[in-house]
Amino acid sequence: MEEDVFEEYRQIFYDYLEKKGLSRTSERFAVLREACRCGGHFDVEALHAGLKQKKYQVSRTTLYHTLELMEDCGLVRKLRFNTGAAVYECSFRRAPHDHILLSDGKGCIEFSDPRIDDIIRSLEEEHHVRIKGRTIIFYAETV
Repeated sequence: MEEDVFEEYRQIFYDYLEKKGLSRTSERFAVLREACRCGGHFDVEALHAGLKQKKYQVSRTTLYHTLELMEDCGLVRKLRFNTGAAVYECSFRRAPHDHILLSDGKGCIEFSDPRIDDIIRSLEEEHHVRIKGRTIIFYAETV
């Protein structure tokens, strides 16, 4: 992630923590920087390993709590694939997208399809609601 984009993430997180009356610790910002550096999908273990390699002593409890805060303020999105552990992705200012999870362990395909946006608009009109988020995961095998 480019430095100016990270700086925007940092400012949003800083403001969020201040508004909530929470500590703005160096550990929390180290977690934020490492999450942004990971790019794509990452899990707590990858985040922990990256921080450890950079000589940051951050407990897994702090990681989980910080990720919850980052999710609450819209900087990351938590995904639950059928692999058990949650994965995360940086989500602020990213175009909406969905996922195809390949069952043979070959990863995950991100995609966007305007038809899904059409369906969302139709659902909003039909049910008089405003859809605020979505998680669409297709499970597939390569052929």
